[in-house]
Amino acid sequence: MILNLVLDALATLLPLFDKSSSLLSNSTAVVRWDAFHFLSIAEHGYQYEQQWAFLPGIALVIRLSTALVGHQHCLKGVAFLISLLTLDSYRVFYELSLAHLRSESLAYISTVLALIPSSPVTLFAAPYNEPFFTYLSYRGMLFCAQEHWLLAALAFCAATMFRSNGLFLAGFIIWGILIQPHLPHLLSSRKLPRITSRLVLDVLYAALLTILVFAPFIYHNYFAYATFCIPSKDQLPLSYQTPQWCSKTIPTVYTHVQSTYWNAGFLNYWSPKQFPNFLIAAPPFILLYSFGFWHIRAVLLTHGFCTSRPQSSRHRQSLKASPFSTLSLTPHVIHSLFTASILLFTSHTQIILRLAAAMPILYWAAAWLWSGTRPIGINNHHSPPTLAQPAPSTFYGKLWVYWSVCWFLISIILWTSFLPPA
Repeated sequence: MILNLVLDALATLLPLFDKSSSLLSNSTAVVRWDAFHFLSIAEHGYQYEQQWAFLPGIALVIRLSTALVGHQHCLKGVAFLISLLTLDSYRVFYELSLAHLRSESLAYISTVLALIPSSPVTLFAAPYNEPFFTYLSYRGMLFCAQEHWLLAALAFCAATMFRSNGLFLAGFIIWGILIQPHLPHLLSSRKLPRITSRLVLDVLYAALLTILVFAPFIYHNYFAYATFCIPSKDQLPLSYQTPQWCSKTIPTVYTHVQSTYWNAGFLNYWSPKQFPNFLIAAPPFILLYSFGFWHIRAVLLTHGFCTSRPQSSRHRQSLKASPFSTLSLTPHVIHSLFTASILLFTSHTQIILRLAAAMPILYWAAAWLWSGTRPIGINNHHSPPTLAQPAPSTFYGKLWVYWSVCWFLISIILWTSFLPPA
C-alpha cells in the first residue's frame, strides 16, 4: 500500500512515455503494460485474440474485487489483497527456507534478501499475476517439503491459473513422489528399478496430480479452441474463417498468440536492439546459472559421479555438510535452470525480472554468496576445494545487494514513466 502512494506521488512529477493509461477512468500509476489487458479481460472478457496469452487468474481477482468494493475502488481492493498475500508470502518463504537450509540464520538472510525483488511494482502493488503466482508457488513448494502432495498440487493448480509456467511446478511433485524415493536405489545399484506395486502406484499418483496442475492451462486452451475452431454457426459472421492454428497437430491458442503477437520462439528475441533488455536481465541469470551449475557439480561430487580427481572421505563429508549442496535443493535448481533457459532462449528475456521472485533458489543463491562460501574450483594449491571453505570476502554477496537496491529504485521510476522493461 505504501508503494502505491509512492507511485502516485511520482506519477505527478514524472512525464509519461506512453499516455495510454490516461484513457482509463480508473487509471492510477499501477496501470501500466499488461495491466491494460488484465483490466479489459476482467470487464469485457476475452475480446481479442492476443489476450488469450493471459490466463484468467488475475482477471478473476479483479472481478471479485469489483463485486466487493465496486468498480471505482476495485484497484484499491486488489492492492489490499496483494498486501495481505505479501505478508504471508514472506512467512511461507521463511518456513520453506528453514525446511531446506536447516539454518535459522540462512533462512533469515534469504528472507531479508527476498525483500528486495527485481520487480517490486508487479510484486507489491500492480494488478499483476506475480504476487498471486509467487505466493501460490511458495505454498506448493512448502507443501512438497512437508510431503503433502495433494495440497501441493492444488496450490500449483491455482498458480497455473495465473501464469502458464505454473506447469513447470509439477516437477516438484514428480521429484518428490518418483525421483527422490527411488533415487537412492538407482545411485547404489545403478540398475533400472524393478517394477513393483509401489512404483506403479507412485507413477499413477504423480500422473494424476500432474494432470491437476495442468488442468487450468488445458481448459484455457480448450475454451479458446471451442470459441475459435468450433463456434456456433448461428453466431458466426458470413465472412468468418477458421484460424490456421486450429488445424495444427496440437491446436493451442497460447503458443499461437505468443509466436504471432509477442514473437516468442527459439532465439527470436536475440537481436542487437534487444541488447539493453539482456543487459538489464543479466544479474538474475548469472546468479541462477552460477549457483545452479555449482550445486549440480557439488551433488555429483557428493555421490561419487564426478571422478576427475580422487575424493577423500573427509572431502565427501565437507560436501555433505554444506546446506547448499543437499539433494532437497536439487529440484529447485532444476526448476530454476529450466525456467531461466526458456526465458533466455525462447521468450522476452527481461521477464526473468518478474518471475525471479517465484524461484526461491535465487535468494538462497544470494544467501550463498552472502555467506562467503567459496565455489568449487576456486582454491589455493595447498588444499582441496571444499564447499565449506571460507571465501576471502563476501564481495559478490554485497555486489548482489547493491544491484538489488539500485535496480529496485530505478525500476519504480521506469514503471511510473511507462518505460521498459515491462
